[in-house]
Amino acid sequence: MARRPPLGGGAPRPLAKHAPSEGRRTAASEALAPAHPQPPPRTPRAPSRQGKLQFAGYLDLEFKRQIDVFAAREGRSLQSIFEEMYDMFAERHGLHRIAGTQ
Repeated sequence: MARRPPLGGGAPRPLAKHAPSEGRRTAASEALAPAHPQPPPRTPRAPSRQGKLQFAGYLDLEFKRQIDVFAAREGRSLQSIFEEMYDMFAERHGLHRIAGTQ
């Protein structure tokens, strides 16, 4: 492929034939390059999490402590407590309820 002459005029610079240009890969450089590490295989989701999505937010530390104490006292999971909270919220706002559907 022919090179364009520089904008200022004059003769074009000769192409270097002894070394590949930067960014160009050769078979020798690819053989010496380290292989890209493969990402770890995805672990399958637990059956209890199939079809579910994580829902997160930032809470005050005191609120989190109260929820944890309540969960321990009642022997319940945080997930069941949040489902009940949403159920009460949905009832108040006329939305579809979800608690007890699983």
